[in-house]
Amino acid sequence: MMISYPGLTKLKTKPIVYQNVILASDSSTLEQLKELSSKRKAIEESINENSNVTEAIAREMSGDLVQSATLFRKAAGVYDYLAKEVPIFITRAEDRIPEATSHISSIMSLICLAEAQAVTARKAEENGKSGSLLAKLHYGITEFSTEAIDLLQATIKDCKDISSRLLDYIMSCKALHELKCYKHVAENLKNEGKIGVAVGVLRRELSNAKKSMPKEEAWRLVFKQVINDLSVVLRKYEHENEFVWLNKKVSAVVSEERVVESSDSGTDVFKLTYLEGNSWLWEVGGAKILVDPILVGNLDFGIPWLYDAAKKVLKNFKLDDLPEIDCLLVTQSLDDHCHLKTLKPLSQKLPNLRVIATPNAKALLDPLFSNVTYLEPGQSSEIQVNNGSSVNIRATAGPVLGPPWQRPENGYIVTSPKGQLRLYYEPHCVYNENFVEKERADIVITPVIKQLLPNFTLVSGQEDAVRLAKLLRAKFIVPMKNGDLDSKGLLSSLVRADGTMESFKEILLKELPDAIVLEPTPGVPLNVSSTGNNS
Repeated sequence: MMISYPGLTKLKTKPIVYQNVILASDSSTLEQLKELSSKRKAIEESINENSNVTEAIAREMSGDLVQSATLFRKAAGVYDYLAKEVPIFITRAEDRIPEATSHISSIMSLICLAEAQAVTARKAEENGKSGSLLAKLHYGITEFSTEAIDLLQATIKDCKDISSRLLDYIMSCKALHELKCYKHVAENLKNEGKIGVAVGVLRRELSNAKKSMPKEEAWRLVFKQVINDLSVVLRKYEHENEFVWLNKKVSAVVSEERVVESSDSGTDVFKLTYLEGNSWLWEVGGAKILVDPILVGNLDFGIPWLYDAAKKVLKNFKLDDLPEIDCLLVTQSLDDHCHLKTLKPLSQKLPNLRVIATPNAKALLDPLFSNVTYLEPGQSSEIQVNNGSSVNIRATAGPVLGPPWQRPENGYIVTSPKGQLRLYYEPHCVYNENFVEKERADIVITPVIKQLLPNFTLVSGQEDAVRLAKLLRAKFIVPMKNGDLDSKGLLSSLVRADGTMESFKEILLKELPDAIVLEPTPGVPLNVSSTGNNS
């Protein structure tokens, strides 16, 4: 629990000699006080001069969780002994040491017990223990914290030397482990088929958590991360509760019958369905936009011995599973965006389909489609919808895939009919800062995990994705895992990933703390509205 919060290792402790300020009633008590002072001095030296952390926390950092829990429990025993067994009489009220009072010693004992149980919970999670056990462990921590809070609030009236940060810390820990407890409760409910109840539990706890934000900034960052992670779980459960999966066919998810319209009339909504790789199905203002589709065969660039990749989740998804499409959007001219195995049968099915694309793909698209608009960076086009509204698409500069003098590929900014929402999309996280800093986008779809070849970046992410979101002042970041495919071949063995979703979130929290990460599930529509009611 302590180890979750940055900055604790920098704290120092001041020396205290108990027998100098506490009146012992007899020689035996005096010797006990001297022994306590000696033990405290050893701990002080360990904290201030050697490791800067207590041995228990050091053990936790090194991964020795069993020993760490044992040390926390021993510390709890010392405080309990000090609270109950050592007779303490303060010589002068102004010399009163908070930790030498019965109540504060009891509070510190409870904190140590909570820390020990937090370590035990962490070990249980690593060992894959049941959600029921994990929920009970985290609930036990909240019980220790609640008892400590009650004691501390009663003690503060009599002892003014207690820092308000101690109360803030204990209350933060209580709220943090309540969230973790009910996360596992919700998991159990879901596994029992009570998905609706699980959704209700998570909604209630997230609502309560937002009212219990810590005052300390470093603690707030940790708290926000837990809330963010739990929000992702909630959205996943809401989708599973909202959609009926028939024979686990993904086509049922994106069929017209499954799409749930926004109940908030007059509000622009982006409905984003990730189809894996670089492929998306977007719906906004009644317009359905298919982006960089790969729906027929594998991705192999025409040289399968070098690279051959298949989707992991949507293996059975096909062209016939798509709803009626209003526009095809193509960002780049290479096979992972302009996939001829998919585009040829799509053009036979919909020869007059509206297409908006990079001019670099002209030689590939002109033989297939009759209604193509090629946009240079900075140029715009409108998609007219049957209901009379229109969606604006504006091209931005993407990566240069060739010699330096070649025209860059495209990214796009899509603006909803009422202008309430703007979405930015570029599948390599490559952008022109001078161009992007003049734009604004509420939603940014971008890769966040880098894909690297020796001495070459295929796809950027991490700090570059955070920089992009910051330039665009994004409210929502939708990370895409375009490298998460079942791949084989020589090139596949050379590509390595750099960074994780967690490391991206950590960077984002520091640079853009109010932004929300919405992780898409392949095949499951993700609704993003201008009101912030997202699911």
